Amino acid sequence: MATKEQKIFNWFLVCTGIFVGTIVSIIIFGNFIGTESDEQSHQETLNRLASMTAVAIEGEPEPTISHEPEASELVMAGVQSGEAIYNSVCSVCHSIGLAGAPTTSDESWAARLAQGPDIIQQHVLNGYQGVLAIMPAKGGRTDLSDNEIISALDHMLDLI
Repeated sequence: MATKEQKIFNWFLVCTGIFVGTIVSIIIFGNFIGTESDEQSHQETLNRLASMTAVAIEGEPEPTISHEPEASELVMAGVQSGEAIYNSVCSVCHSIGLAGAPTTSDESWAARLAQGPDIIQQHVLNGYQGVLAIMPAKGGRTDLSDNEIISALDHMLDLI
């Protein structure tokens, strides 16, 4: 009859054998699956990447990408009005004074407006961190263009 140590050792050997056998089987099976030629593999890789990227190589014709934009990309590409951006982005903070953002009825706008429109636009586009207020760049929506953000700023200033 086997001792307790021998039983543990036997189970260890069985588990190790199963593990090694599995690894060897995966390697052998992988060699049979991956038998395509290098040229075929290279061409399939190029076909998969063709819609995502193109690299211009000197002396070769300019590459073209034939990518049909998806509906979500078309929606994001559309230019939004300043009012729409203000209502969906800016009003989150500026309607209630979140993070020290001045509301449209806040009296501190006079001091801000006295700095001039260039400073206000710079703070809106690049962000600002003051003692009492924080303004993230583009209100946190860096996907919007500078012109869209400026139109939202102009709409907000019209409300003051």
